[in-house]
Amino acid sequence: MAAPDRIAVVTVHGTGDTAPGPDGDKWFQNGSVFTERLKARLAAQGLEADIQPLLWSGANSASEREKGARKLAKRVRALSKKAPVHIIGHSHGGNVANDAACMLNWSNRQRRKRIASLTTVGTPFFRTRVTAGERFGAWFFIVLTFLSVLLIPPMLAFAHEAASQVMLIEAKSTVYIEPGAQDKREETQAAQSGEVRKRANAAAGLVTTLALASLGALVFMVPLGFRGVGRIRRAGRRARADASLLSIWHPNDEAIAFLSRLEGLRIEPFPRWSMLRGSRTGAIIWGVRAVMLIPLASALFFILGAFGVESAFVMGLGLLIIGIAVAPLLFAIVYVFYRLFAALVLELGVRGVLNKTVDGALKGVAFGRDGDNRIGDVSTCSHYYSAERVELSGPVAQRMLEGSTEATRRLFDKYRASLFQVGTDQSNAINELAQDAMTWDSLVHTTYFDQPEIADLIGDYIARVEKGAPA
Repeated sequence: MAAPDRIAVVTVHGTGDTAPGPDGDKWFQNGSVFTERLKARLAAQGLEADIQPLLWSGANSASEREKGARKLAKRVRALSKKAPVHIIGHSHGGNVANDAACMLNWSNRQRRKRIASLTTVGTPFFRTRVTAGERFGAWFFIVLTFLSVLLIPPMLAFAHEAASQVMLIEAKSTVYIEPGAQDKREETQAAQSGEVRKRANAAAGLVTTLALASLGALVFMVPLGFRGVGRIRRAGRRARADASLLSIWHPNDEAIAFLSRLEGLRIEPFPRWSMLRGSRTGAIIWGVRAVMLIPLASALFFILGAFGVESAFVMGLGLLIIGIAVAPLLFAIVYVFYRLFAALVLELGVRGVLNKTVDGALKGVAFGRDGDNRIGDVSTCSHYYSAERVELSGPVAQRMLEGSTEATRRLFDKYRASLFQVGTDQSNAINELAQDAMTWDSLVHTTYFDQPEIADLIGDYIARVEKGAPA
């Protein structure tokens, strides 16, 4: 009997699902129900699988997913030297794997493919959006960085030498030699030579400091530039037909459905003309404040009159009478100007910006946008590779839905009393609800790997790829 072929299977967990080590009960760890069934399925087809969990932070953050992708790409480079590498990613772990494939320039045209196959389960695929200006800026930044690397050192060396020469020339030109005074001339030359050396050393030290600071900045700029260009290139690439992944999802997957609907939802906390309507109370308040300023000013004059200031009482009384007479007009002027400000500045100028900012912030929390990442275009398949699409149906899909429904019912019953009891502190109940293990089980999105059919489906796909079917 021939020895089984060895392969490496890298499992990539999703958001909020990391672990302290590679061994354990979670689906992606060695010894879990899923990995053991997958290994058995592969062994039945002559393949010995070495499970290699990739543990990343699991934070809902585009930057953390990018870090995880770089870590995965590094792992794949090392493993692919020994055996074919097959990747399985769940949820945002699929995005991590997808980005790593882009970093490795995965393609069937490669003479030695680093990735043999890529499978994603319940992944809401994202696309990073970039503009033409951002592309130009990224390439301009990297070109500028390389020019700095090439030009700064010789320029600084030239400046250092030039500064020294200038100081020496200046010293020679300022030496005064009095005829017949040899001792005085030597004393003057010695003093001026010492001063020249001090000034030259100070100039050289300044230039050296600038050189070291510039080199330190370049050490920071070079990886930043390469990373930015790499992100721009990955975002701008078109879908490749020469490499295909297996995408598995459930039609009732909560994560995919939520992000898809949220992306298409227009969040408008400030509806049209809300600024103008809401300015009525503010206009009244500021109008009343303006009218109240006149009696307050009159009271100040009365106080000054009480302390003996001549004519202050008369001026205060006159101001009070005039103020009372013009109070309606003053109120009307302030009211109208406030409403005009709300209509022209807040409503027409600021409202759209505020809506866009709030919309982006709220959606950004859900999508894990941070830094300069702008992500969206939720899909069940990769934007950069073709895919063999498997939408779960039949008994396995029904079982997942029924299990989720039952777990949700039990979870709701468990916290019903504390959540809906009037006059009680609900914060503890909400925290317990969020951390309860049943919360994880109450989602279709988190129960894929509890189904034996998923392990069989992925195992058969990996075996098919190993037998020569293109991925």
